[in-house]
Amino acid sequence: KTTAGERTKTEIIIAYLEDVANPEIVQEVHKRLAEIQIDGILESGYIAEFISDTKFTPFPLVQETERTDRVVAAILEGRVAILVDRTPFQIVVPVVSNEFYQTPEDFYFNWITGTALRLVRALGTIIAVTLPGFYLSMISINPELLPPSIVQLESSSRTQVPFPAALELALTFFAFEVLREASVRFPTNINMILGVGGGIIMGLAAINSGLVSGISVAIVVFCVLSTFSTSNPAKEEAWRWVRYVLFAAGAAFGFIGVIAAGV
Repeated sequence: KTTAGERTKTEIIIAYLEDVANPEIVQEVHKRLAEIQIDGILESGYIAEFISDTKFTPFPLVQETERTDRVVAAILEGRVAILVDRTPFQIVVPVVSNEFYQTPEDFYFNWITGTALRLVRALGTIIAVTLPGFYLSMISINPELLPPSIVQLESSSRTQVPFPAALELALTFFAFEVLREASVRFPTNINMILGVGGGIIMGLAAINSGLVSGISVAIVVFCVLSTFSTSNPAKEEAWRWVRYVLFAAGAAFGFIGVIAAGV
Protein backbone atom coordinates (compact mmCIF):
# COMPACT_ATOMS: atom_id res chain seq x y z
CA LYS A 1 0.00 0.00 0.00
CA THR A 2 1.22 3.48 -0.90
CA THR A 3 -0.04 6.98 -1.66
CA ALA A 4 0.29 9.37 -4.60
CA GLY A 5 -0.51 13.05 -5.05
CA GLU A 6 1.12 15.81 -3.04
CA ARG A 7 -2.24 17.27 -1.95
CA THR A 8 -4.80 14.48 -2.35
CA LYS A 9 -2.66 11.69 -0.81
CA THR A 10 -4.66 9.14 -2.79
CA GLU A 11 -4.30 5.62 -1.45
CA ILE A 12 -3.04 2.98 -3.87
CA ILE A 13 -2.98 -0.75 -3.25
CA ILE A 14 -0.60 -3.03 -5.17
CA ALA A 15 -2.13 -6.51 -5.31
CA TYR A 16 -0.26 -9.64 -6.41
CA LEU A 17 0.55 -13.19 -5.37
CA GLU A 18 4.01 -13.19 -3.84
CA ASP A 19 4.79 -16.78 -4.85
CA VAL A 20 3.52 -16.33 -8.45
CA ALA A 21 4.33 -12.77 -9.55
CA ASN A 22 7.74 -11.86 -10.92
CA PRO A 23 9.61 -9.95 -8.15
CA GLU A 24 11.27 -7.70 -10.74
CA ILE A 25 7.87 -6.60 -12.07
CA VAL A 26 6.60 -5.90 -8.55
CA GLN A 27 9.73 -3.88 -7.79
CA GLU A 28 9.32 -1.91 -11.03
CA VAL A 29 5.70 -1.08 -10.16
CA HIS A 30 6.76 0.24 -6.76
CA LYS A 31 9.53 2.26 -8.36
CA ARG A 32 7.31 3.92 -10.96
CA LEU A 33 4.61 4.74 -8.42
CA ALA A 34 7.20 6.31 -6.13
CA GLU A 35 8.41 8.54 -8.97
CA ILE A 36 4.98 10.13 -9.56
CA GLN A 37 5.09 13.87 -8.87
CA ILE A 38 1.68 15.54 -9.16
CA ASP A 39 -0.62 17.59 -6.93
CA GLY A 40 -3.56 15.20 -7.11
CA ILE A 41 -4.63 11.76 -8.34
CA LEU A 42 -8.35 11.84 -9.07
CA GLU A 43 -8.74 8.48 -10.81
CA SER A 44 -6.75 5.56 -12.21
CA GLY A 45 -6.12 7.18 -15.59
CA TYR A 46 -3.55 9.46 -13.98
CA ILE A 47 -1.61 6.45 -12.72
CA ALA A 48 -1.82 4.68 -16.10
CA GLU A 49 -0.26 7.69 -17.83
CA PHE A 50 2.61 7.99 -15.35
CA ILE A 51 3.64 4.33 -15.25
CA SER A 52 3.41 3.61 -19.00
CA ASP A 53 6.68 2.96 -20.81
CA THR A 54 6.10 5.79 -23.30
CA LYS A 55 3.50 8.48 -23.87
CA PHE A 56 4.16 8.77 -27.61
CA THR A 57 1.81 6.00 -28.69
CA PRO A 58 -1.97 5.84 -29.19
CA PHE A 59 -2.09 2.26 -27.91
CA PRO A 60 -2.73 1.40 -24.27
CA LEU A 61 0.29 -0.04 -22.47
CA VAL A 62 -1.61 -1.03 -19.33
CA GLN A 63 -4.98 -2.69 -18.92
CA GLU A 64 -7.74 -0.76 -17.16
CA THR A 65 -10.89 -2.60 -16.15
CA GLU A 66 -13.73 -2.33 -13.65
CA ARG A 67 -14.43 -6.07 -13.66
CA THR A 68 -13.15 -7.75 -10.52
CA ASP A 69 -13.18 -11.21 -12.13
CA ARG A 70 -10.73 -10.04 -14.78
CA VAL A 71 -8.46 -8.51 -12.13
CA VAL A 72 -8.50 -11.68 -10.01
CA ALA A 73 -7.75 -13.82 -13.06
CA ALA A 74 -4.80 -11.57 -13.91
CA ILE A 75 -3.42 -11.85 -10.37
CA LEU A 76 -3.69 -15.64 -10.53
CA GLU A 77 -1.71 -15.53 -13.79
CA GLY A 78 1.13 -13.74 -12.00
CA ARG A 79 0.42 -10.17 -13.00
CA VAL A 80 0.14 -7.13 -10.75
CA ALA A 81 -3.04 -5.16 -10.07
CA ILE A 82 -3.05 -1.51 -8.99
CA LEU A 83 -6.17 -0.40 -7.09
CA VAL A 84 -6.75 3.34 -6.78
CA ASP A 85 -8.99 4.80 -4.08
CA ARG A 86 -12.28 6.43 -5.17
CA THR A 87 -12.31 4.96 -8.68
CA PRO A 88 -13.95 1.74 -9.92
CA PHE A 89 -11.26 1.11 -12.52
CA GLN A 90 -8.25 -1.03 -11.69
CA ILE A 91 -4.95 -1.25 -13.56
CA VAL A 92 -3.31 -4.55 -14.54
CA VAL A 93 0.34 -4.80 -15.57
CA PRO A 94 2.12 -6.05 -17.56
CA VAL A 95 -0.14 -6.59 -20.54
CA VAL A 96 0.25 -7.88 -24.10
CA SER A 97 -1.90 -7.13 -27.14
CA ASN A 98 -3.69 -10.48 -26.94
CA GLU A 99 -5.18 -9.49 -23.57
CA PHE A 100 -7.22 -6.74 -25.19
CA TYR A 101 -9.10 -9.28 -27.32
CA GLN A 102 -10.08 -11.51 -24.43
CA THR A 103 -13.30 -11.20 -22.48
CA PRO A 104 -14.27 -12.99 -19.25
CA GLU A 105 -17.11 -14.63 -21.18
CA ASP A 106 -14.57 -16.51 -23.33
CA PHE A 107 -13.75 -18.76 -20.38
CA TYR A 108 -17.32 -20.01 -20.20
CA PHE A 109 -16.81 -21.76 -23.55
CA ASN A 110 -14.44 -24.55 -24.52
CA TRP A 111 -11.06 -23.62 -25.96
CA ILE A 112 -12.16 -24.04 -29.59
CA THR A 113 -15.05 -21.58 -29.28
CA GLY A 114 -13.03 -19.17 -27.14
CA THR A 115 -10.15 -19.14 -29.64
CA ALA A 116 -12.55 -18.67 -32.56
CA LEU A 117 -14.16 -15.67 -30.86
CA ARG A 118 -10.78 -14.04 -30.27
CA LEU A 119 -9.81 -14.62 -33.91
CA VAL A 120 -13.05 -13.02 -35.05
CA ARG A 121 -12.31 -9.95 -32.93
CA ALA A 122 -8.73 -9.72 -34.18
CA LEU A 123 -9.68 -10.19 -37.85
CA GLY A 124 -12.54 -7.72 -37.50
CA THR A 125 -10.14 -5.12 -36.15
CA ILE A 126 -7.58 -5.75 -38.91
CA ILE A 127 -10.21 -5.39 -41.63
CA ALA A 128 -11.71 -2.28 -40.04
CA VAL A 129 -8.31 -0.60 -39.90
CA THR A 130 -6.90 -1.55 -43.31
CA LEU A 131 -9.96 -1.81 -45.57
CA PRO A 132 -10.47 1.94 -46.23
CA GLY A 133 -6.83 2.46 -47.18
CA PHE A 134 -6.66 -0.57 -49.46
CA TYR A 135 -10.04 0.19 -51.04
CA LEU A 136 -9.09 3.78 -51.80
CA SER A 137 -5.67 2.84 -53.16
CA MET A 138 -7.13 0.18 -55.47
CA ILE A 139 -9.89 2.32 -56.97
CA SER A 140 -7.85 5.52 -57.28
CA ILE A 141 -4.18 4.67 -57.78
CA ASN A 142 -3.82 0.92 -58.37
CA PRO A 143 -7.00 -0.22 -60.18
CA GLU A 144 -4.95 -2.84 -62.06
CA LEU A 145 -4.93 -4.92 -58.86
CA LEU A 146 -8.70 -5.45 -59.06
CA PRO A 147 -10.59 -7.84 -61.38
CA PRO A 148 -12.24 -6.04 -64.34
CA SER A 149 -15.73 -6.94 -63.09
CA ILE A 150 -15.14 -5.16 -59.77
CA VAL A 151 -13.65 -2.13 -61.54
CA GLN A 152 -16.73 -1.94 -63.73
CA LEU A 153 -19.05 -2.25 -60.72
CA GLU A 154 -17.20 0.49 -58.86
CA SER A 155 -17.19 2.78 -61.89
CA SER A 156 -20.91 2.37 -62.44
CA SER A 157 -21.66 3.17 -58.80
CA ARG A 158 -19.67 6.40 -58.98
CA THR A 159 -21.05 7.85 -62.20
CA GLN A 160 -23.21 10.41 -60.34
CA VAL A 161 -20.82 11.13 -57.46
CA PRO A 162 -19.33 14.65 -57.81
CA PHE A 163 -16.40 14.15 -55.42
CA PRO A 164 -13.11 12.26 -55.81
CA ALA A 165 -13.02 8.91 -54.03
CA ALA A 166 -10.70 10.16 -51.27
CA LEU A 167 -12.89 13.19 -50.48
CA GLU A 168 -16.05 11.09 -50.66
CA LEU A 169 -14.75 8.58 -48.11
CA ALA A 170 -13.33 11.32 -45.89
CA LEU A 171 -16.67 13.15 -45.78
CA THR A 172 -18.55 9.91 -45.08
CA PHE A 173 -16.21 8.97 -42.23
CA PHE A 174 -16.48 12.48 -40.81
CA ALA A 175 -20.27 12.34 -40.88
CA PHE A 176 -20.31 9.01 -39.06
CA GLU A 177 -17.78 10.22 -36.49
CA VAL A 178 -19.97 13.26 -35.75
CA LEU A 179 -23.02 11.03 -35.45
CA ARG A 180 -21.12 8.68 -33.17
CA GLU A 181 -19.96 11.45 -30.85
CA ALA A 182 -23.43 13.00 -30.78
CA SER A 183 -25.11 9.67 -29.98
CA VAL A 184 -23.00 9.38 -26.81
CA ARG A 185 -24.59 12.57 -25.51
CA PHE A 186 -28.16 11.87 -26.62
CA PRO A 187 -30.71 11.45 -23.84
CA THR A 188 -30.80 7.79 -22.82
CA ASN A 189 -34.42 7.21 -23.76
CA ILE A 190 -33.92 8.35 -27.37
CA ASN A 191 -30.29 7.29 -27.89
CA MET A 192 -31.12 4.19 -29.93
CA ILE A 193 -33.80 5.90 -32.00
CA LEU A 194 -31.72 8.91 -32.99
CA GLY A 195 -28.45 6.97 -33.35
CA VAL A 196 -29.67 4.11 -35.53
CA GLY A 197 -32.54 5.94 -37.22
CA GLY A 198 -30.47 9.03 -37.91
CA GLY A 199 -27.63 6.98 -39.39
CA ILE A 200 -29.95 5.04 -41.70
CA ILE A 201 -31.80 8.15 -42.87
CA MET A 202 -28.58 10.09 -43.41
CA GLY A 203 -26.98 7.23 -45.35
CA LEU A 204 -29.97 6.68 -47.61
CA ALA A 205 -30.34 10.41 -48.25
CA ALA A 206 -26.67 10.73 -49.21
CA ILE A 207 -26.86 7.77 -51.59
CA ASN A 208 -30.15 8.86 -53.21
CA SER A 209 -28.89 12.39 -53.71
CA GLY A 210 -25.75 11.11 -55.43
CA LEU A 211 -23.32 12.64 -52.93
CA VAL A 212 -21.75 9.27 -52.11
CA SER A 213 -21.84 5.78 -53.57
CA GLY A 214 -23.50 2.84 -51.89
CA ILE A 215 -20.23 0.91 -51.78
CA SER A 216 -18.50 3.70 -49.87
CA VAL A 217 -21.28 3.92 -47.30
CA ALA A 218 -21.23 0.13 -46.83
CA ILE A 219 -17.45 0.16 -46.29
CA VAL A 220 -17.61 3.04 -43.82
CA VAL A 221 -20.43 1.47 -41.80
CA PHE A 222 -18.68 -1.90 -41.69
CA CYS A 223 -15.38 -0.34 -40.59
CA VAL A 224 -16.97 1.83 -37.91
CA LEU A 225 -18.85 -1.14 -36.44
CA SER A 226 -15.93 -3.58 -36.75
CA THR A 227 -13.65 -1.27 -34.79
CA PHE A 228 -15.72 -2.13 -31.71
CA SER A 229 -14.82 -5.83 -32.04
CA THR A 230 -11.93 -5.34 -29.63
CA SER A 231 -13.03 -5.74 -26.02
CA ASN A 232 -11.04 -2.74 -24.75
CA PRO A 233 -12.23 0.86 -25.37
CA ALA A 234 -8.69 2.29 -25.26
CA LYS A 235 -7.54 -0.20 -27.89
CA GLU A 236 -10.55 0.63 -30.04
CA GLU A 237 -9.75 4.35 -29.89
CA ALA A 238 -6.14 3.68 -30.92
CA TRP A 239 -7.12 1.59 -33.94
CA ARG A 240 -9.70 4.22 -34.83
CA TRP A 241 -6.98 6.82 -35.46
CA VAL A 242 -4.54 4.38 -37.06
CA ARG A 243 -7.24 3.72 -39.65
CA TYR A 244 -7.11 7.35 -40.77
CA VAL A 245 -3.32 7.26 -41.03
CA LEU A 246 -3.55 4.26 -43.37
CA PHE A 247 -6.40 5.97 -45.21
CA ALA A 248 -4.23 9.05 -45.87
CA ALA A 249 -1.31 6.85 -46.95
CA GLY A 250 -3.53 4.99 -49.41
CA ALA A 251 -4.90 8.24 -50.86
CA ALA A 252 -1.41 9.67 -51.36
CA PHE A 253 0.74 6.68 -52.30
CA GLY A 254 -1.60 3.81 -53.08
CA PHE A 255 -1.13 0.18 -52.12
CA ILE A 256 2.57 0.59 -51.30
CA GLY A 257 1.77 3.57 -49.09
CA VAL A 258 -0.68 1.57 -46.96
CA ILE A 259 1.86 -1.21 -46.48
CA ALA A 260 4.67 1.23 -45.64
CA ALA A 261 2.51 3.15 -43.15
CA GLY A 262 1.34 -0.08 -41.55
CA VAL A 263 4.89 -1.24 -41.02
